[in-house]
Amino acid sequence: MQYSKRLLIFVLTTILGLQFAYAIPNLKKQGSWDKREKKAFLNFLDSGKNIPIKGQVKSVQENLPASYSSSKASYLNFNIIGESLFTRGRDGVRRTTSSDLGGRFLYGNHLFSWVRWYTGLQYSLVTQTKKDGLPASLSHYQVPFGIELALIPLGTPHTRYALLRAGISAHYFGDGGRDEEFENPLNGWRGSYDLALGYEWQFSNSRWRYQILVEGKRSISREKGSEFSSGALSTGFVFTI
Repeated sequence: MQYSKRLLIFVLTTILGLQFAYAIPNLKKQGSWDKREKKAFLNFLDSGKNIPIKGQVKSVQENLPASYSSSKASYLNFNIIGESLFTRGRDGVRRTTSSDLGGRFLYGNHLFSWVRWYTGLQYSLVTQTKKDGLPASLSHYQVPFGIELALIPLGTPHTRYALLRAGISAHYFGDGGRDEEFENPLNGWRGSYDLALGYEWQFSNSRWRYQILVEGKRSISREKGSEFSSGALSTGFVFTI
């Protein structure tokens, strides 16, 4: 009987000793720990137990700013354009038709993080001189479609992009008068190849970007009397949806 009591006391003492050995001391008072508490903390780490967490624990979600570099982000593009239009008549002479301001609205999306497609509508007025020397104003509508590469130059931040565009446009010239009144009539539908080179800045932590481009177009048709080309400078803003 006496042996059993001694065995029970030994077991209880061992359990309490192990519990104390692996108990974690007060972490808020690490500066005042003595050797015994430091040893207890090392024993606790060696035991592989998790540190108990008291109180409420909130999960923190990081709010990342929207960026148009997302592979599926779409965008809206608003531009003001100064465009000079040239025609080439049946006599092979190149004539300056007009230099006018216009507006353009584009919608686009990303094929890849640095490859985008775009389409939209552009409008401007074209002033063309008739055979009798009088000016005529034509409404000029353009429907572009193309591919845009947004490349990051070496050594620049990831919010700066060199832009390279290539595509085609459908042009409609109207309300200018009869074809026989012009040396190089433009009335009706035309098509063109388009190229552009530019630069784009993204504002910090914003969905907005600013861009500027130098653009050129050349008519698809090479029929004498219907050829035209243009050069333009455009500037505007892009908003990521």
